[in-house]
Amino acid sequence: MKLTRLALLITLNVLTLPTGATEFSAGFLKNSDHSSVDLSAFSRDGYVAPGDYLLDIYLNDRLIR
Repeated sequence: MKLTRLALLITLNVLTLPTGATEFSAGFLKNSDHSSVDLSAFSRDGYVAPGDYLLDIYLNDRLIR
């Protein structure tokens, strides 16, 4: 009985986890040609657009040069 209850609680917990996606409304963006804006790439958690970025690397609070 306890194993069944535990399995049920674990299953319900897994099913209710957030998906990590966020929906954006493109209605507030103004385009000169009034075309739709695709923001789907930014709905994934941790998304970083491809490109070159300047960054500093710190290890144990010390800047690595």
